[in-house]
Amino acid sequence: AAVASVCFVASYTGSPSGREGGEKDAGEVVSVNFSRKGPSAISWPRRGAMNKLFLNEIEPRDQIYRFIRDDPDGADAKVFVEHLWEFFCRYRGDCNFNSAIASSFHAKFWEMYLAFGLHMQGATLQPTSSAGPDLLLSGLPHSVWVEATVPLKGDGPDQVPELHLDPTQKIPSEALILRYRTAIDTKFRKLHDYLKNGVVKDSAPYIIAINSRSL
Repeated sequence: AAVASVCFVASYTGSPSGREGGEKDAGEVVSVNFSRKGPSAISWPRRGAMNKLFLNEIEPRDQIYRFIRDDPDGADAKVFVEHLWEFFCRYRGDCNFNSAIASSFHAKFWEMYLAFGLHMQGATLQPTSSAGPDLLLSGLPHSVWVEATVPLKGDGPDQVPELHLDPTQKIPSEALILRYRTAIDTKFRKLHDYLKNGVVKDSAPYIIAINSRSL
């Protein structure tokens, strides 16, 4: 049977750091889709075994991670992200997650945010390992695998330019399509490996969840 593959695009609002635009509190920015009252107002699931997400001994390459971990202005965002991690860590057996998020915050934040968002919509998550896709949903006729991805702007002549609040700026459609196609192609290549290794069955739905935040 052919793999039932679906691709959808989703995005969380604003920057988790609260820096861009400067109009909203950092905690409100990242939690806006779940609660208008900030992270403390959310009824979080029962806490699992906790290990720290933000590690002081890591020298981060990602500036958003650095801001949330170290800057007092990122305190509300840090609380929200740590709550996401408390929920998410029981499902994702990736021992390198703590170091990976320090280098690529948006991509790893998207995995956690997506998992919690699906949970809030009634989805049942199952634990996964680093050998397979990011998320596994059960309780349906078929188990559903979900891969989260965040396309980057790229570099060189095909790079997506910075967008400005200028009505005369042309939307870089070709560059954006190329970034999306690259992200989808990368995940389909990974799917072939999952099928080859028997991690994903050829009848299982496989969703590529694209977040456009970094474009």
